[in-house]
Amino acid sequence: MRRLLSHAFSEKALREQESLIRKYVEKLIQGLKNRIAPSSKGEVNVVDWYNWAAFDVIGDLAFGYSFDCLTDARYTPRVARSMQGFKALAQIQVTARFPLFGKVLKLFVPKRVVKDAIEHRTFAIERVEQRMRSEVQKPDFLSYILAHNKEKEGNVKGRNSPQYKYLHYCGQPDECYFS
Repeated sequence: MRRLLSHAFSEKALREQESLIRKYVEKLIQGLKNRIAPSSKGEVNVVDWYNWAAFDVIGDLAFGYSFDCLTDARYTPRVARSMQGFKALAQIQVTARFPLFGKVLKLFVPKRVVKDAIEHRTFAIERVEQRMRSEVQKPDFLSYILAHNKEKEGNVKGRNSPQYKYLHYCGQPDECYFS
């Protein structure tokens, strides 16, 4: 996976993405300024703002569009569910890494946690597939992965394709953790 994503984080790629990232940093700064202005109470949860910025940047770079958390100054329902999915992933990974302990732990993982993780995976896969069908004009993670794939290996299909690996990575956890 590291090799697959390395093209999206090359010096060239990062320079091309700088304006996009700068746009979100400016939104973050403006949002914080608005929240701490003299007319407001001056209280702000910086963790939320950093999370919103991270989701907007990664959404744009991974899926080709922002989640608009900074614009709305809130967690969108989709992002809130993804956050729950990440928490579920942490619990589920323990079951995968420690099989003996995992069998016992699986008995105590709430059904909602499993459902959140599956919803997150499904959402990520749908968004990557949607992004692959779109004609996004700006460079993002997938554009670099696809370009490198065509240069090196032709248009590989199936489980060995970069698209499949990217879908799997974005869509973790895998259903195999729930069996």
